[in-house]
Amino acid sequence: DMAKLIRFFLCFNGDIESAAYKANNDVRIPLICIPTTAGTGAETTQFAVVYKNGKKYSVDHTGVLPDYAFVVPKYTYGNPAYLTACSGFDALAQAIESIWSIRATAESIEYAQKAITLIYRALPIAVNGDVPTARNALSHGSWLSGKAINITRTTAPHAYSYIFTSKYGIPHGHAVALTFPFFIRWNIERLDLLNNVLSYNEYSKRIALLQNMLDLNDTPEQQCYSYLAEIGLTPSIPYETDIDAVLASVNTIRLKNNPIEVDNSELKKYLVQIQKQPHN
Repeated sequence: DMAKLIRFFLCFNGDIESAAYKANNDVRIPLICIPTTAGTGAETTQFAVVYKNGKKYSVDHTGVLPDYAFVVPKYTYGNPAYLTACSGFDALAQAIESIWSIRATAESIEYAQKAITLIYRALPIAVNGDVPTARNALSHGSWLSGKAINITRTTAPHAYSYIFTSKYGIPHGHAVALTFPFFIRWNIERLDLLNNVLSYNEYSKRIALLQNMLDLNDTPEQQCYSYLAEIGLTPSIPYETDIDAVLASVNTIRLKNNPIEVDNSELKKYLVQIQKQPHN
């Protein structure tokens, strides 16, 4: 992201808060990206994250998109387990969110479906042992995940994740994992709160697709917990977490992509449940 931002702001003027940018010259420095983790798929997206005054912004512009990407899985071999889990789950979450996003298209669903197929079973293997075939699958899946969200952008789990990183220092992929069990249940079960821009039948087909790919039964939240525990990302937030501040800090742009209206009172109950208790 830093390379993408440096190149972009050499060629464009603008303000990240208003998201208004204007080219300052006709010369655009070529940018080649080579990922060394299997995570965000940033090598194939037109946005990059930047912090200003402690707040996280996403610079979203076609000028941010790299010109070339070389995805070489061997550069991820040997990544530590926790880094592998955080980056890998971010890629998996992006692909899942892309499928249920209100902005999903046939093209983005195809990318996301392929990404999930590659990542879902490879991630626990790569976390628990440096297996080349699993690392290769994660790199390919991450690239596809990036292509999917470049079309759809992310949804609620990402929208609520940013403060966990900026204020509490939780790595991004882990921060996304914190609310994922809640939202995988919420977006599957609460069809009564479906955004009216979506067709009930079409959305139901997408949910059925996810249930099939993730082997989900009637307890998706608990299954998500189990998967996260397997990769070492069991959801737990620090005792000092200001839950009301977390809810108030939501990124409304990303939240608008969520297919189901979010009830903050229900999300608060969930966050209280995963909050660490103080030691006696």
